[in-house]
Amino acid sequence: VLTSLIGAGSGFVIVPALTLSGVSVKEAVGSALLVICATASTALASYYAGGEVSIHWDIVGPFSAAVAAGALLGSAAAGQVDSNLIKRLFSGSVLVLLALGVASRLPVVLSHIDT
Repeated sequence: VLTSLIGAGSGFVIVPALTLSGVSVKEAVGSALLVICATASTALASYYAGGEVSIHWDIVGPFSAAVAAGALLGSAAAGQVDSNLIKRLFSGSVLVLLALGVASRLPVVLSHIDT
């Protein structure tokens, strides 16, 4: 519910919450990915069973293969990377996404301000 209110993915909430509770960053990311996978799989199955979605396998197939390859490479690299560096990279990516979000909405906000 929180992630739908703030418009962010569950990993955005789960990873910091787990790390604040003492879980290592690598375990927090793995746990978040498991939750995301379970949620997405359940939603897809529900929509597909209800006939509400058609799957474009010509797009999904190659994309899924690329994601799987990236996941394998990322998990292999994660064992070689210091967890403090992972924290800094995650924090940096959150700040970049925040800046991009603000920048994309700033013209709309400024257009409503009377000068």
